[in-house]
Amino acid sequence: MAGKCKALVALTLGPLRVSKPGADGPEPIAALGCADYGGASDFAKENDRMNRNTIVRTTLGAGLALAGLVAGCGPSYDEQRPPVDQIDKRDSGLQSKDVLQASDKLANDLLSLPQLNESREQWTIVVDKVEDHTRDNQFSGDYNIFLQRLQTNLARQGHGRVTLVENRERFYGLRDRELEQGGGGGGGDQFGQGGRGAGGGGSGAPGAVSPDYSLWARAMDLPGRGTTYYNIQFSLVDLHTRVSVWTRDYEVKVMRK
Repeated sequence: MAGKCKALVALTLGPLRVSKPGADGPEPIAALGCADYGGASDFAKENDRMNRNTIVRTTLGAGLALAGLVAGCGPSYDEQRPPVDQIDKRDSGLQSKDVLQASDKLANDLLSLPQLNESREQWTIVVDKVEDHTRDNQFSGDYNIFLQRLQTNLARQGHGRVTLVENRERFYGLRDRELEQGGGGGGGDQFGQGGRGAGGGGSGAPGAVSPDYSLWARAMDLPGRGTTYYNIQFSLVDLHTRVSVWTRDYEVKVMRK
């Protein structure tokens, strides 16, 4: 029985050592008799406990390593926020690069007009809207995004050469919602006898600036079997003479969805 116990302990516990009372100091547990250590059941229990602890530590470490690996395999920042000035191969049709390319080019062109740069007065411009005359219905966005970024570029790069005036209906609607009674706003014209200039329907704004020019655009397309050609025309119109003082377009051919 003692021989079998020693063989079992030596096989399962390996080089584990315990302190045996006496002058000889620690000895391998496999060299001790069952009687010296309390019997085979004690060895088995101790071995079982150590095996469980080892499994727990190993499993926990592997789990943490796997969690870190999975977290590291997620999309990178560049994948989640691809550059707006590049074509994304996952998409088709008009993309953000078209908006940037068109608005940057058109703003530079408009601000380079000799008439504008030679004028002694600022040009007051109201930004209107894009008329959508497309037929393909492949672009699910709003074409006004082209005018919106063009407007931002003009405001940023104008350097005092242009003054951007708010759309009349939007201005009066905002003013009527926000100004207090008697402050020239919503209740200032209690009897409805005032007017909004040519618009009518509310008190006027004596300090309001009227635009001299209107910036608008028209979007058209030419669908094909595999591609669609887009032409977005931008025009700056003199509101006093009806003369279009500046007209440019942005054209591009894209793959259909």
